Amino acid sequence: MTDYVPICPWPWCMYSTMANGWCDLHGGSDDTTIPEHVLRRMEELEPEAKRVLARGAFLRAVYDLCDAGKDDAAIDSIFDYVDDLLCEGSFDAVDDALRRIELDRLSTAAMIGFLSITLAARPKLPYRSALCQAIRDKLADDPQVDELLNGLE
Repeated sequence: MTDYVPICPWPWCMYSTMANGWCDLHGGSDDTTIPEHVLRRMEELEPEAKRVLARGAFLRAVYDLCDAGKDDAAIDSIFDYVDDLLCEGSFDAVDDALRRIELDRLSTAAMIGFLSITLAARPKLPYRSALCQAIRDKLADDPQVDELLNGLE
């Protein structure tokens, strides 16, 4: 029997997925063509619903990059996505994304990336201080923790 996970990581794809985590149409390929069923679904969704789905896909992509040891690409993704939301003034969306982060799935560099890109907006991100503390706790055994977090809290 095949194990299914809720949705395909392709942005806005709502098809159920196979054991590899992708739907039948995407199959984990790097094809950048957006299939017709995804385009139809995107048109049906309200903008806020699109953001929620994109957040989930964004975090999954960052986790995958960290798992693959591609910290530079993970940091680029973090900066691009979060900066876009901050420039739109979508502080609630950023705060929600920060709440959903699973630190066990991030590299140290990615953790620092989230703190760096959100530093200037910290007064508008209520959860950010809790994230800082959670990262400090996660990195407690690292002798460079104070140096890593210097100026980011």
